[in-house]
Amino acid sequence: MNDSTKNELPYSNEALSVIHSFYGKKCMVYVEGDDDVSFWDAIFEKAVSNDLYEIEPLGGISGELKKYIQKILKGEVRNVIIACDNDYTAYLNTAPYSSPYIITTYGYSIENTMFCPSNIAVYLKRLSKSTNSYMDVVIKWYDDFCEKAKMLLPYDIANFINVWNGSTEPMTSFLGDNCCRFLENTSSPKLDHGKITQYIDSHKGEYPDNMISTITEKINNDERGIRNILKGHFLTNGVMNLITKETRAVGHTTKIEKNQMYATFCSCIVPCPQLCQERKEIVDKIKKAFEKLSK
Repeated sequence: MNDSTKNELPYSNEALSVIHSFYGKKCMVYVEGDDDVSFWDAIFEKAVSNDLYEIEPLGGISGELKKYIQKILKGEVRNVIIACDNDYTAYLNTAPYSSPYIITTYGYSIENTMFCPSNIAVYLKRLSKSTNSYMDVVIKWYDDFCEKAKMLLPYDIANFINVWNGSTEPMTSFLGDNCCRFLENTSSPKLDHGKITQYIDSHKGEYPDNMISTITEKINNDERGIRNILKGHFLTNGVMNLITKETRAVGHTTKIEKNQMYATFCSCIVPCPQLCQERKEIVDKIKKAFEKLSK
């Protein structure tokens, strides 16, 4: 029986509350999907001993994970922690995840933390077999990418709020699952300003001006910055194209595979002298959750 089949079984609340004991652990940690396990395990290990938890994937926020979140919020299960993407929940009027046992990412998703400038710069340095730092290259690319993507962001957040609140009137998704349609070309890491403005002009009429103005103001006051607010998947193809472009410039011809890149980026390639704010905030949440479990 594979994990995905096992996790679809209709466990009772009482059964969910004791599954951890079969692993000899203090609690179960459930994450969205298989790709999330390595990232969250690396983060949890920075907070507590891995003897205390067992991680299992549940298949996404739209499936079992959402049900488990509700069980935690209603107090129906014990010894269960959910680790999931934050999405745009910071822009909702009411914080949806009030339980300390629901651990969310600092930015939109795990990709925002994985694709930090330091990780990308170190990855580029290793692939290019160079002693040069790529940090300036990465920062310059991020500044340009985020400046252009910010134009789309208020509309994407508005759509998220609309869907979250159960509206039956669909709005057009702006960022989508990736950035490919907005790139200068399929191999470019840069967003095309003209494509973005044309898309906005074609669809902005679906969104109330006052809603977009309010969200834009919140974005401008969000201390996390655009790189962390954006959908993580929107960054992926831009990052891949940047890595391909820079490494080919020095003779590296091997194709960059998404799964390979994810496996490398799930934890810090070279640990920073101290935890960055993105990881520290998550680690602090995990520590508080386990402190509460121990009471």
